[in-house]
Formats: sequence, C-alpha cells, structure tokens
Amino acid sequence: MRGQHIPNCELYEKIVRKLHVRDPSAMDDLKVAFSQGLRLLLKRRGYHETEGMASSILRQVADSISNWSDFDARVLPSLVYACLRAVPIQEGPRRPPLSPALQQLSKSLKTNEKEAVILHNRFRIPQSEVCRRTGVEEKFFDILRATIKSSGGNLNKARATFP
Repeated sequence: MRGQHIPNCELYEKIVRKLHVRDPSAMDDLKVAFSQGLRLLLKRRGYHETEGMASSILRQVADSISNWSDFDARVLPSLVYACLRAVPIQEGPRRPPLSPALQQLSKSLKTNEKEAVILHNRFRIPQSEVCRRTGVEEKFFDILRATIKSSGGNLNKARATFP
C-alpha cells in the first residue's frame, strides 16, 4: 500500500547485532533505515534544521541499544519514535495581531462569509463556486474582499486574517 511502512525485521536485527558489537557501520544502517522518516516528523514538529536533530536522536537510540543486551529488534521503530517524542515541539511563528479594523470586520461577519473568504483564498476555489457553496452574493463578496484588502488583511493567508 502507498504510504504504509512495512517493517524490515531482518534489517533491524542486523542493526541491533552491529550496535551490540559496537560496529561503526551500524550508525550508517540506522540512518538509512530511519533518517528520512525522522526528518519528516521533525519538520511536522516545527524544526527547520532536521539533519542534526535526526542524527542526535539516532545517536541516542544507538546508545540505548548498545547498553541493552537483550533488546528485541522488532521494537526498534518504537524506540526511535519514543526518542523522537522526547524532543520538545518547536513553537511556530506567531500570527501577527489583527488590526483594529480587521478585528471589527471579523466580528461582524457571519460564519458562511468567513468560510467564503477562506475557500476562495486558501483553497483557490473560484469566486462563483464559493458564492454558490456558501450562499454569499457575488456583489457582497467583491465588497468584502475590497474591505479586507483596504484594512490591511492578507487574502493569501485567510487563516491569519480570520483567526
């Protein structure tokens, strides 16, 4: 299946054996097996420089296994994930505060009007389709877009405009 990870227990057993005898090539095998997935998960946790952090996590995994004589190789991915979970989540950049004019506009809009702005700008759905889906009149939507732009709103990031 696409996107599904199939564990390679033979590879995991080989890595664990090498780590127990402190073979330097074990780290290379560990990186080949887990580095790409770790970097993806670190990106999702807010890290921009993932290579060094992934290496640090894999070094921690290697140290744990080399000191654990009866380690079961089938749980190697779980150990990698547990070490990843010990890494704190990075806070992303804060959204800038809304201008007073945008705060007032946001409070005055109905839910379907906010939804229309988000559908059109975030998901690039054509204005006519958005108006049909949400029940907002096209003439009103044109005025709404112009008002948001004139108030300093960013229509390309509707989530920032309407929290």
